[in-house]
Amino acid sequence: MDIRQPDVGCTVDCQQENYETPSQSSALFPPEDAQGNSKSDALLWECRTFSARIAEAIDEHRLFLAILLGYIVCGLLLVNQVVDLSTQAFILKIYHSVYFPMLLCMLALFLGWKGLRFAAKGSPGRLFPSLWKDLRRDHITSKRIIHGLIPLLGLPFFLATYTIFKSQIPSVQPFSWDITLSQWDYMLHAERYPWEWLNPVLAHQWITLAVNILYNAWLFVSYLVLFWQIFSLNNRETRRRFLLSFLTLWIILGSAGALFFSSAGPCYFDQVAQATGPYSPLMNYLYNVNQSLPLWALSSQEYLWNAYTNDRISLGSGISAMPSIHVAAATLYALLGWSYNRLLGWSLTIYAIIIMVGSVHLGWHYAVDGYVAAIATVLIWHLFGWYNKHHPLPRS
Repeated sequence: MDIRQPDVGCTVDCQQENYETPSQSSALFPPEDAQGNSKSDALLWECRTFSARIAEAIDEHRLFLAILLGYIVCGLLLVNQVVDLSTQAFILKIYHSVYFPMLLCMLALFLGWKGLRFAAKGSPGRLFPSLWKDLRRDHITSKRIIHGLIPLLGLPFFLATYTIFKSQIPSVQPFSWDITLSQWDYMLHAERYPWEWLNPVLAHQWITLAVNILYNAWLFVSYLVLFWQIFSLNNRETRRRFLLSFLTLWIILGSAGALFFSSAGPCYFDQVAQATGPYSPLMNYLYNVNQSLPLWALSSQEYLWNAYTNDRISLGSGISAMPSIHVAAATLYALLGWSYNRLLGWSLTIYAIIIMVGSVHLGWHYAVDGYVAAIATVLIWHLFGWYNKHHPLPRS
């Protein structure tokens, strides 16, 4: 069949950045020339590319699948003695109830963004035909869908396993590092606690509320970046580097590191240390602000503590301070942003700094939790940069 070739200049540019050109992508719908032929030709065109795309996707994700499946199997084997199968299935169901609605939300945002771009370029009467043609040509392709389905379907099982494992950390290794981490904070910050340095600037109720809003937006930003990379084929090696780093930081930092440095965080310091600690003034300030403005950090902290004291596993349950997954993930997003352009890099770097500062100001973390998480994430990112260099992906 005569499949039309893209512009030569576009082909060169796309090949340099591993872009998925129409001729490379194998659209989910047959090309317009193929549609003019018989239905059997179109079906043959689909079948010939489908099996090749599946094999290519599995090969490209082999390390991702090995890490993901290895963690799920090991995690469930470790907790299977204390968490029954019905609870495990319940947690997985909860994650699916959040994960896929968030996917639909991100798709709606993407379509809205594309629609606005087309509306700004062309006449309103041609908006929907032009948008549909663009989606068919560049986005609804068999390669993009098949490559995206592997991480898309695997990550809910991964995150559910993480929650179950994290919830069991105190029963395996009771909180024992809080006093030490607090002392490290005090020594590293000129014999003052980090929140004491921050409060003269941040201890104003509207600033605290803004920090809380941005901190809570971490979940939305995480889903936005995650789904973008799951379905992005513009730079396949950067995508692979991000997905492998994402899994690894949750395993090494969020699971192994959290187990070794079992700690609850400043907001729970008095309960864990069983004494009035240096964070009481900070928490008193936050509760005073909460009387006039809603601070969701406090309700979230109460939710997690109730789940812990009642030995209940639910969405997002589990308490762990060191190292900070919030800071680690935000650092990873910043590193990803720099691999695309300076604007995205600076934007996500500023956001990572806000997450770091907010984790201290809202009583979630000791400052050293964030320092360790950020440094470890940079090392993990460079590890998979080395992996990409020595195991390059074949060109499509």
